[in-house]
Amino acid sequence: MSHSSSGDRFTEILRRDALAPFFWARKLPDRIESKGIPQCFLGHRLTNGDGIFADWDWDGQRLHIRNDRYGFLPLYYFVSPSEIGVSPSIPRLLSLGAPSDLDDGALSVFLRVGYMLGEDTPFKEIRNLPPGADFSWDGELQKRPGGLWTGKRQELGREDALDGYISLFRAAMGKRPPTQEDFVMPLTGGKDSRHIVLELCERGHKIGSCVTMKHFPPRPNDDAEIAAELTALLDLDHIVLPQPETRFEAELRKNIRTNFCSDEHQWSIALADYLIGRTNCIYDGLAGDILTSSNLQTIEHLHLFAACDFETLARKLMRQTESAANVVQGFRYRAMNRELAVEKLSNELKRHANAPNPISSYYFWNRTRREIALIPYCILRDIPTVYTPFLDHDLYDFLSSLPGEMVIGTDFHAAAIKRGYPRFANLRFQDRKTPPCPNFPFYRSFAFQAMRYVLEERSTLLRKSYVVPRLLRCMIDEEYSDSVNWLAPLSIYLLQLEELTGTCLDFPSGYGPVLHD
Repeated sequence: MSHSSSGDRFTEILRRDALAPFFWARKLPDRIESKGIPQCFLGHRLTNGDGIFADWDWDGQRLHIRNDRYGFLPLYYFVSPSEIGVSPSIPRLLSLGAPSDLDDGALSVFLRVGYMLGEDTPFKEIRNLPPGADFSWDGELQKRPGGLWTGKRQELGREDALDGYISLFRAAMGKRPPTQEDFVMPLTGGKDSRHIVLELCERGHKIGSCVTMKHFPPRPNDDAEIAAELTALLDLDHIVLPQPETRFEAELRKNIRTNFCSDEHQWSIALADYLIGRTNCIYDGLAGDILTSSNLQTIEHLHLFAACDFETLARKLMRQTESAANVVQGFRYRAMNRELAVEKLSNELKRHANAPNPISSYYFWNRTRREIALIPYCILRDIPTVYTPFLDHDLYDFLSSLPGEMVIGTDFHAAAIKRGYPRFANLRFQDRKTPPCPNFPFYRSFAFQAMRYVLEERSTLLRKSYVVPRLLRCMIDEEYSDSVNWLAPLSIYLLQLEELTGTCLDFPSGYGPVLHD
């Protein structure tokens, strides 16, 4: 393992993550030996069985592993002929002896869409628990996965559908009262968090303050302006948090916190740092967009689903250039080739063909579940209660039953908010067409830090002959410099991933980690 300054920082971050709970057991000829926490519950469960959670329970003879119907709270496991390990942390599982062989198929997709599919992780033998799972192990693993949950298509008129949405969202919020007064509410300029804030105020709950993150360049910061307009109308305190000067550190921490399953979310690290210790409860608008009006969905996608042309659809959903894949060494690039990614993505798309809105279903169970959910349930995991009301069972069943033609391109969610809260109908939403705000000095600094990391670390995975000249160009060519926004994060990701495979974590006594080079 490298002893570079960046490598040492990686080790420090990894050491903190290694404190995550785990359970491990091995079957011997005359007994089963185990270590770790025998009972663990993560997330929250409501009285009616609703909620987002995962747990395991070891009774001395049999291990049970379960989660809720969605499986949005990541729980990872590995199984060999004689042992099993489970933890919300992939580095923890590697420390327990899970094989570190990379999964070329999973990474072939990741390089081209930015998230993992299904139960994939970057590691071949480590899997993400599927939704609605009920596993047991007594020396052998028995799986009873629940599968994908989708509502039955409803032929409602738009007005009835809007009324149903408004009513069910209010009921969902009623089941999830805050666990403390003066809690902190993350707020953006978009629809999901606004819907939550308006309903909380409608119910008379006391929000201590709303907090909005500024973004790293080039993303504009109209979020903060729009959130300020809303909080002023509601007479709520509003705090705008700046991003740290260095994006490099945020990338290092994000990769560990998301278990190398996301190419996004570096912006949310500063939010997590702010919230921890300030609030015991937050609300997150997870899945609100993809169930109602996401810009990721198009009528063309629906037509390709209707024609069962999954291969064409898969190619359209992937990045159109191979720039991201080109950062990988040649022999690895051949193993993680584009056609393998197309095959895997096509097979996943087929699973959603019969859903009322198949493109929404695909994104919900993959990008939303495997990437976007990593903010509330990984990066913000130290907040005791994180409510995601759009995942309320009744609300989800209703929204997932609406035909794609009703919500795609119609701004269905905005219409529901304006109808439900007419006082705020004229308040603007964030406009995704707002031009970017480039920042050459910021890009140059980020490129320099990434370049130093690339040059310090030995690698058989990263294609340095491709990466280094382009990072250098980002430092001197203002017109090209925004390329650092994809080139540097991916280079950092691959170097950390490779460094993780060469790291040995050991737990010689108790549960406290000792990290060995």
